[in-house]
Amino acid sequence: MCNKAIWLLFVLLTLSNCTHKRLDANIYHLEGRHIDVAINYLGLPDDKLIIDEREVFVWGHKNVRSYDRPVTTYGGYNSSGGAFGGVGIVFGAGGSPYARDTYRYYCVIKALINERQIIEQMEYDSSAGGCSKYNDAMSAIERDFGGAEASNFSL
Repeated sequence: MCNKAIWLLFVLLTLSNCTHKRLDANIYHLEGRHIDVAINYLGLPDDKLIIDEREVFVWGHKNVRSYDRPVTTYGGYNSSGGAFGGVGIVFGAGGSPYARDTYRYYCVIKALINERQIIEQMEYDSSAGGCSKYNDAMSAIERDFGGAEASNFSL
């Protein structure tokens, strides 16, 4: 059980790192394009803000998640009776063999647009794996705009 949990955690951390790299590499290809292009890839925005008479479109989510993880303590015992002894692992430190961990899980993508509805700036903030929902969108952006013509357009 513990090995499966460690393996799952490793896979999730690896995938979350890929998600951040994918966002870093592709989200900025939307800068200089009409807001409809971003909506086409990311879907309808979850919110729209007005800051200093300028529009900011926002995609994303924020929530709190919890999971139970095994609690381990390490203790030694002499399994051979010889000079080298042995090491054992004792699961559960007295009480429950599990502890509850809680973490914030979030992804926020923002697009600042000008009066012509052209994206001037893209930015994002996320927890590890929080933006994995947008992996397909980032793949499509990379496919469509990742080539030599992907440089920013003049505003």
